Amino acid sequence: MSQHGPDIIARSRQRSPGTPGLLSVLVILGMLAGPSAWAATDAAPAWAAQPYPYLIIDQDVRGVLQEMGSNLGIAVVIADAVKGKVRGKVRGDSAADFLAALSTANGLGWYFDGSTLFVDSANDTAARTFDTGTLSAAAVQGALAPLLAGGPRARLSVDASASTVRAAGSPGYLSLIDGQLAALRPPLRRTAAAQPAAGSVRIFRGGAETQVVSGLN
Repeated sequence: MSQHGPDIIARSRQRSPGTPGLLSVLVILGMLAGPSAWAATDAAPAWAAQPYPYLIIDQDVRGVLQEMGSNLGIAVVIADAVKGKVRGKVRGDSAADFLAALSTANGLGWYFDGSTLFVDSANDTAARTFDTGTLSAAAVQGALAPLLAGGPRARLSVDASASTVRAAGSPGYLSLIDGQLAALRPPLRRTAAAQPAAGSVRIFRGGAETQVVSGLN
């Protein structure tokens, strides 16, 4: 048994010379407003507590994330900007601890929508306020509940009194929230085109205008 005990050690066969490139990994859902304005996202997905006895040394970060998803049985979507190698040694007792260590080591963040772990550039973080209009707070909270699982800086809050939702994260995360809210709104009704009354006759003159004349026999 190695000095690392039961840990599974992942090490690259060849070490690239020089310092590993700066990684842009995962979505950092930054706190862009005062703490009183936000509700921390503390919903933990089922996979977070699973044991994850891996020690990562000098591995490609995309490969690490893909393997993590495979080991946990979840889908992982990784942005094109995610590249480079994991900096330092990363390990954790649970999947959540491992992901937290990976995030800390490389300045990362993430969010989970209930079925997929999204990985994006930390440089794209933004904040947005959504107007929920006449939507009920219960419906909004129910629709957004799956999105509450995120990194330690994830922030998402519903203000029922002001009919707003405030969130911070990547464009993909904000777009996901927008889509969830849009699905709650009833579709716009199309106004039916006016139909000529019974007994009316349409007269076409040179294809230019249509006149409706009633009472013709």
